[in-house]
Amino acid sequence: MKIDKIILFLIYISLLILPYKSIEVAPATLILAFGLSFFSDTKPSLKNFSTNDCFFIGLFLLQLISVLYSDNMNVAWDKINRRVVLFLIPIGVLSLYSSNKISLKRVQQVFLLSAIASILIAFSHILLSYNTWIKYPSSSNSFVKGFITQATYHNLASYVGGHALYYANYLSFATVVALQLFFNEVQKKQKKYYLLSIILLTIIVLLLQSVTIMLGFIICILLMIFSNIDFNIPRNKLIIHIISSLTITTLTHILILKLRYYNNHEFGLKEVLTFYLPSLVLGAIIPLIIHFVLKQHKVIIIGLIVSISLSGVFALKHYAEKNPSFLDYKNNYNNVNARYGKWKSALLVIKDHPWLGVGIGDSHDELMKKFHEIDFPIAIKLEYNEHNQYFRYWLVGGIPALLTFLSLIIYNLYLGYKKKDFTLICLVILLATFSITESCFARQKGAIFFITLLSIYGAMYNKQKISTKNQ
Repeated sequence: MKIDKIILFLIYISLLILPYKSIEVAPATLILAFGLSFFSDTKPSLKNFSTNDCFFIGLFLLQLISVLYSDNMNVAWDKINRRVVLFLIPIGVLSLYSSNKISLKRVQQVFLLSAIASILIAFSHILLSYNTWIKYPSSSNSFVKGFITQATYHNLASYVGGHALYYANYLSFATVVALQLFFNEVQKKQKKYYLLSIILLTIIVLLLQSVTIMLGFIICILLMIFSNIDFNIPRNKLIIHIISSLTITTLTHILILKLRYYNNHEFGLKEVLTFYLPSLVLGAIIPLIIHFVLKQHKVIIIGLIVSISLSGVFALKHYAEKNPSFLDYKNNYNNVNARYGKWKSALLVIKDHPWLGVGIGDSHDELMKKFHEIDFPIAIKLEYNEHNQYFRYWLVGGIPALLTFLSLIIYNLYLGYKKKDFTLICLVILLATFSITESCFARQKGAIFFITLLSIYGAMYNKQKISTKNQ
């Protein structure tokens, strides 16, 4: 009995560590729990590997195989050592089968607690380090200005996890979890706590200023609200419209602020009419469109999504052709055209090695060659990666690795839909959207976060399946 409690404690510790700089401790904690589980009444078994575990181990093995056709062996083995979490975490998560007391709700509560604690720790550090940052030029000896600077983007993330995008991704999923707990809770007192958590988490996600994460965040928030509110009640229709309008308007404004920052232009009446007014109109109309679309047949929904996506691609292509500076990564560098340059280089490498990729040891070297070929000086100087997880797996392990990663995403969307678990669907949406602009498994912060949570979700549903068979 004591062993079971220790295992449960270690699993919770691995969840509590996820937002911090010491995230590498999480896999070690899970492996320790796995070792102790051999002394429990229920021994772990490799037969209990979930489908998610198989996907992760498959990705690890494909990258390991790619070492065989990598020329730079030292780099290859160094990268393999950093990818071993794909193998270790699924093994560590097998310890869940030795504890009958763990539940998905409890896992979500511990995760939410960790998120709130990380915010409190971050702001405590900001206040305690006042004597340091008040002297920075950006503070201008003003507490308010200095505090705002420290409480946004990478500065805020540095007090906990060190990178704004990864911390924003973590808090986005915590908000999804808080929403699910809020909707499922019966007691009004507990609902108030969850509501306060949702408000706090949303504010911090906004302060972290990541457009990519914000896109996934808004999709997830709207999905959680739409899936939990009864639209037959008139009052609920009004509430959902207001919430979704504010959400979409906020996203549009963040996109505008990014444009303003990189293009460095002032906003007058013309800009208000060109940018702010349309964002408010979109915020009012889009929720109605979404509500209308969701009431249609599945085929119509898929058709509309494909049509809108293709229209967006063609519109963007037309705009880029009319405005060459939009994609000029050499003379007009910004986050948008920088991604274009990185993706263009990645696709050139993929075009030369489409089937098996170039191997984990040579992917960076080959990418650097293409940076020189397309004349991308800042990427050469800073040695950028491809900033796209789909392209990364294609570069390293070819089509097999890409298909394995896509299968992981599609399977979990299906599992979430089948189990009506919208938190799992949202977790996959965050992974899918984040992977468009970041090689999120290239950093331990991204890899450990997603692998741990998806392995736990896989294990929890696998336990349910095994329990049903045994009855």
